[in-house]
Amino acid sequence: MKRWTRKLLAGLLSFGMLLQVASPLSALAAEGSSAAPELTITLTRTDSTGDYYIATGDSASSALPTKMEGEVYNPDTVSAKYLRISTDRFVPVPSTPYGFSVNSESVTAENTETTLPDGMTYDIATNKLTATKDITGDLTIKVTDTALKLDVSLQSVTGDVTLLGVNDVAITGTVNGMLTVGAEDAYASGNVTVNGQLLGGTEINCIGNVKATGSSDGGILKTKDFYQPDIIRCNGVVYLENAGNGYTTCSLTVIGATDVTVKANGVFHAAISGEGDITCSGTVTLTTTGVRAMGSNDPLTYTPMQGDSYTVQLDDQTPFTRTGIFKESEVNLLKKVKSIIITPADSIPAPGPDDGDTTPDDTGTVDSGSDAGGAVAAVLVGGAAVLGGYEIATRVILHNILPEGTAIPANRGQLALLVWNNAGRPEPAAQPAFADVADADMAKAAQWCVEQGIMEAKTAETFKPEGWMPKLKVIEIWNKAFPKQ
Repeated sequence: MKRWTRKLLAGLLSFGMLLQVASPLSALAAEGSSAAPELTITLTRTDSTGDYYIATGDSASSALPTKMEGEVYNPDTVSAKYLRISTDRFVPVPSTPYGFSVNSESVTAENTETTLPDGMTYDIATNKLTATKDITGDLTIKVTDTALKLDVSLQSVTGDVTLLGVNDVAITGTVNGMLTVGAEDAYASGNVTVNGQLLGGTEINCIGNVKATGSSDGGILKTKDFYQPDIIRCNGVVYLENAGNGYTTCSLTVIGATDVTVKANGVFHAAISGEGDITCSGTVTLTTTGVRAMGSNDPLTYTPMQGDSYTVQLDDQTPFTRTGIFKESEVNLLKKVKSIIITPADSIPAPGPDDGDTTPDDTGTVDSGSDAGGAVAAVLVGGAAVLGGYEIATRVILHNILPEGTAIPANRGQLALLVWNNAGRPEPAAQPAFADVADADMAKAAQWCVEQGIMEAKTAETFKPEGWMPKLKVIEIWNKAFPKQ
């Protein structure tokens, strides 16, 4: 007889083979064993007036109750991992949800072994979900409890990876499918760190930093379609570097970051081998030890998020000043430029690399106009068409409608607080009740804005104060709160 089988039998014998009515619940289980026990047992109750229910199965969640007939439970054998006898009908035992799901199945204290992929564990003390093995197939992790700060640590995954509502994300290995972290209107609440390769496309939305490093003769960020960009939306620093003999990313779109750095160390490869479109508030640094920082014939577009002017440093050439949107391609200004550094006004320019080509290769024309670099778009707000690139147009509008000197709110909580303060800090009709808003003033602001119909709650209990707020939406909400007379 196996050791754990002997333990279970000993437990039955020490139980006295009697079920006392005074004990409403008695449970014996050997869950998690590789095989079910096969025991011959006899259980006799001392009181015949109450009803008992017996459940056997592979787990608490799968066991179904059967009413005990007579005074003796004496089957030929019990071949199950789970046995429960109780005076109530509540079988299985109530589950304890952890507040997140894996591949659409809620994870509880009772079903972690059957729900989590092989090699993945959850540490409830640290709120960390860790994979110690590679995972085959798609993986979707979604936080359902907004109060849970769930960290996720993964190795390689052969399929698509989708991580929603999570906190910090760390990946060491290769993701052969699409990596999606957060959503455009629901950022992950921490940082994203990758040491390896993302080969199926990337969309990262987080309030922290994004760092992706690796060593590959190809890219460390790649998409199935070369012209489909990897997208990073974040409120922190973006740092991407390939230490191998390859490019770093195909096409790249960055929105809302502070500083952006992309480095390649390949002899013939660019930092961004396709098109680059970067909107940020700080410095952009693109460098390579290869022929050029940007791919051949592919444009670099830079849109400043703060200030009107910035300097552009190409290799060790004399820096020049621009305003509006910077958009150039390799065949024009950026031909064989190994280092591109764009620094907003009032910032200290980052030093260029000392291994770059010091001889200017091109004297192509530079558009120094101040109308968003020649890019023209129409943004319709309140019936007024405003010319200029989207970022420039919305920034101009917000500069005109927000109180002087006010920073443009970046998330829902900041916008609610700004609207409430500008309205005179009125008391809401009801006490603030959003569980995910800790700051007292912001809680009042959120409650009041929802009561007034200016903003919407995400659920009855949540406001999502860290949710990303596009500038066009800021304009819409501000005009709703303070309509023009």
